[in-house]
Amino acid sequence: MNDGWKKSILGHHIEFLTGYPFKSTEYSEDGESIRLLRGDNIIQGFIRWDGVKRWRNTTDPKIQRYRLITGDFVIAMDRTWVKAGLKASIITDKDIPSLLVQRVARLRTKKSLYSKLLPILIRSHKFEQYVKGVQTETAVPHISPSQIKNFPVLLPPLPEQKAIANLLSTWDEAIEKTERLIQAKERCFRWLLRKLMSPATSSSNEYSVMSDEFKDNPALSTAESKPLKTQKNAKWKKVKIGSFLTKSHISGSNGL
Repeated sequence: MNDGWKKSILGHHIEFLTGYPFKSTEYSEDGESIRLLRGDNIIQGFIRWDGVKRWRNTTDPKIQRYRLITGDFVIAMDRTWVKAGLKASIITDKDIPSLLVQRVARLRTKKSLYSKLLPILIRSHKFEQYVKGVQTETAVPHISPSQIKNFPVLLPPLPEQKAIANLLSTWDEAIEKTERLIQAKERCFRWLLRKLMSPATSSSNEYSVMSDEFKDNPALSTAESKPLKTQKNAKWKKVKIGSFLTKSHISGSNGL
C-alpha cells in the first residue's frame, strides 16, 4: 500500500440522508410547485424529469432538510443496478429546486473526501460488483443505507485525491463530449439524408434545432452542418432507378 493510503468505509467520509415519505395523495398539480426526486427520475449519470411529481412550496422545517443542492450525489435504493447500469447521478443547477423522496439516498462529502472523487468511487466497477453482491433479490431488488455506507474504500491523502479526481474527471468530460458529438453528427446525417431523399418534407425548423448542437463545436462547423442552399430551388423529379443504370443484375435467394 502506498504511503498515506488508508483502508476505510464510505460511511466515514460522507453525510448520508434518505428521502422523506411524501404522500402521493398530496402531490401538487401546480407546475410551479417544487419537483420531487424519486428513484424513477435517476438514470445512469443524469436526472430525467419526465413524469415528475411535485410538492407544494412550503417552509415546513421538517421538509427543508430534504432540499437538494448542486453537487449532491444521489443513488436510487430500489433497482440500484439495472441492465443499463447504476442508477446514480450528480445534482446539477438545472435539477434544483427539488426535494429528496424516500428510497433515494443523498450523499455529501465530509472534509476527508474530495467531492469530485465520490462519483468516481460510486461509478467504479468495484462498487457495481459490490451492489450486485449485496442487492436484496426481492420483487423489487434494493440496497440499504448501511450497505452503501459499509462500502470499503482505499483513500489516499487529500492532495492525491484531488489530483486523481481532477485527472479522471477531465477524461470523463472528454468522453461525454465526444459521445454527444457522435450523437449530434448521427442526427445531422439523418437530417441530411431526409433532405436529400425528400426535400419537400424537410423542415427548416428541424435544421435550426439540429444545427444548434454544432455551433459550439469548431471541429464540426463545416459544410456538412450548413443548409443545402443548392437544393433550395432545385427542380426535383421522380425517376426509376433503372433509368440511370447501364447494367443491373438482381440475385434471387439461390444467388442466381
